[in-house]
Amino acid sequence: MTPTERPILAFALVMVGTFPVATALGWVLFVDRATLSEALENPDDSVESFWYHKAASGAFHDLLIIGGLGAAGFSLLQIEASVGLVLAGVLLFTMLDVAARYLWLKKSAT
Repeated sequence: MTPTERPILAFALVMVGTFPVATALGWVLFVDRATLSEALENPDDSVESFWYHKAASGAFHDLLIIGGLGAAGFSLLQIEASVGLVLAGVLLFTMLDVAARYLWLKKSAT
């Protein structure tokens, strides 16, 4: 079956797939923060934003250390691995590092 055989069904499927993304993009681009009653004037000045930036900068330094040690270890031990798997591991490590640091900062602040 091709999309030209059932154009209404093809249109409906495309709409179902793109509607949430288009709605979110429209909200971001066209809704003014001043019209929202509970919105912060400067969301980057919040304590959560500070925690995130501090966690991300600490995780970046961890990433540099782990990346350097990992590259040296892989070179010295002559380990061959899939680039995709290694990058997925590095990405997972970084996400978990940021999350752990953020939660630690949040817990230590209370």
